Amino acid sequence: MVEILYGPQIDRVRGYYSAARGGYRDGVLNRQCHFGFTPDDCTTPYNLKEAQRNMQLLLGKSLDLPEGSKVLDAGCGYGPVARTLTTSFGLNVCGIDLMPDR
Repeated sequence: MVEILYGPQIDRVRGYYSAARGGYRDGVLNRQCHFGFTPDDCTTPYNLKEAQRNMQLLLGKSLDLPEGSKVLDAGCGYGPVARTLTTSFGLNVCGIDLMPDR
């Protein structure tokens, strides 16, 4: 089931991301959010930026799409996943976000 957000619901979502903007853009999340991947056999200390990059690469490999395929990144934020899918896998990515400044 898909829930469509209208008026006040969209405003609440935008309000959250607007308030959290600094953390996503400049803070510990370094313009990325949500997920990271560190292999079980990793012998180096945990590194958030590296784990997030690993997750993006794992996503691209898992998609297994031919170069030039079109991909929609809904909720792309500042676009780090879209950039990785474009530069590392040759995908044609369109990003959309509720926040007009992203």
